[in-house]
Amino acid sequence: MARLNDTFLLSLFRSAAIGVVRRNRPNRKFSLENRIDCAFPALEPKSIELTSHKLCELEIGLVLPPDHRLADQPEIRFARLRNERWILPPREANPALYDELISCCHKAGFTPNVIVEMTQRPRVVSQVACGIGIATLVQTMTHLCIGGTTFHRLIRPTPMLDCYLVYRNSPSSPLLKSFISICLELGKNFR
Repeated sequence: MARLNDTFLLSLFRSAAIGVVRRNRPNRKFSLENRIDCAFPALEPKSIELTSHKLCELEIGLVLPPDHRLADQPEIRFARLRNERWILPPREANPALYDELISCCHKAGFTPNVIVEMTQRPRVVSQVACGIGIATLVQTMTHLCIGGTTFHRLIRPTPMLDCYLVYRNSPSSPLLKSFISICLELGKNFR
């Protein structure tokens, strides 16, 4: 299955200069104030005032520290991560990601040794670079890998995170309506 690149969508959105765009974190409720016209969250909101469409699935990969025993492997099976120290987001910060990762670990026959929970991805990658543990990252954020850290595909199973397009039921701007149409059209090709 081809996957839609959310970075591309955000750049398209920004270039169209429509209001304020934010990549909402799954734990945050969507603000219905006049600040956000559209968002790309990982969880589908349940508000009757919002319309949502699943656009794509984002593949979740692994960030390893420099000189890690698996650093030369482009793909890593979950089972090989049994004895690692994990840096995960707290469940309340990102329940979809947390549940997906724990489920994949359980399918591989282990419970992860979570040594610390953090939400800010740049900070997490910095901790990995220091050798504190390993962490996950969506494939579209590999540009955050610094300090000798390396990004790797996770397999058997491959964790995925849904990405939705969410907007108010009655988009006010013609430009926003056009953007929504473009996103929905692009999303058809990436299911």
